Amino acid sequence: MADNAAVAQAIARHHAEMVQQLSTLTEQLTHVIRHGDAWQDVRDQIQGYADRELLPHAAAEESTLYARGRDDATLIPLIESLLAEHRALRRWRNRLVEALDAAEALLAAGALRALFTEHAGKEESWLLPGLVRRDVDLETALGAMRSALAGS
Repeated sequence: MADNAAVAQAIARHHAEMVQQLSTLTEQLTHVIRHGDAWQDVRDQIQGYADRELLPHAAAEESTLYARGRDDATLIPLIESLLAEHRALRRWRNRLVEALDAAEALLAAGALRALFTEHAGKEESWLLPGLVRRDVDLETALGAMRSALAGS
């Protein structure tokens, strides 16, 4: 079994990269809107990122990390909360796609970024330590996530 702390740090680094990408894209959207430029291309980039990275990442977490905590009654409320956030991420992605104007697109993009930022923090602060307390091998769970992502 690998050092769970090192694996948790790797997960946190990946989350930070995802938050940074969402932030960069949202800032680009803000910039083009402020300058009166076409916003649809940046909106499409955010949608593409959500479809390629964010939502598959969420689905892989559900079938790997979350599944490993389901038999611990103390983790179930947290996991249910995280699952609800995944549903909200999908709804905000859909609102982004359906945006009829720049304001709606920026609202949805900002919500995606803010929600994912908080969501990742919950996983890092509460879920991963809870799994470690249960002696879950995070390296194996991360490997399963990578396999799930490769298959998506």
